[in-house]
Parts: sequence; C-alpha cells; structure tokens
Amino acid sequence: MSESGNSYLGHVLPRWMTITEHLKMRQIDYRDVLVPFMFTENTKSFVQCYKWQIVPLYIVAYYLLPESLTKAIPEHFDNQLSLQSFFRQYTSSESDYEKLCYQFESFRA
Repeated sequence: MSESGNSYLGHVLPRWMTITEHLKMRQIDYRDVLVPFMFTENTKSFVQCYKWQIVPLYIVAYYLLPESLTKAIPEHFDNQLSLQSFFRQYTSSESDYEKLCYQFESFRA
C-alpha cells in the first residue's frame, strides 16, 4: 500500500494508521490471532513491521501535510520519534536548529 505510485512521504504514516484502525476493528472477530500479532515484539509482528518501515522522516512529513495541521499523531505512532532530536540530527549549529524548529512550528500554527 505505501509503495503505491500515487504515494509520497506524507501518505505513508496515514496509511499505517488506517491499517491499524482496520485491524483493531477486526479484533472483535479474530482476537486470538490479531492481539498477539499487533501487540507482541516478535520478528513477524505488526509492531516490528511498523518499526522497520516507518522512519522519522515519514512522521515529520505527516506533520507537514496541510490536511494534518490540526491533527495530532496518536500516541502509539509517535513513540519512536522526538521531533527535536530529529531536527537536531540534520542541523549543524544551534542557530540552525532553533531556526528550523521555529519555522516548523510557524508552519504548523
């Protein structure tokens, strides 16, 4: 789904969110299978697939989508990212870091 020709960075996280919501709804009927798949840390679980495929850049791209300006990322999707540490990683000085944070927050506002 995220490899679609009509996709770009900002669409990857929302598609994972949609998949998660669908799986949560299906837990009612398939609890014995879906609960272990979604919430365990084994090598073939949903959690591991998410961690492997979603990199911090996708989360930042989601925050920058105009249609996402008023939305917050659900807590379980944001646990691997601190935006500040991501921004700090890609700036070479404190001044650049502060400018980037200010511009990001200004865009979101």
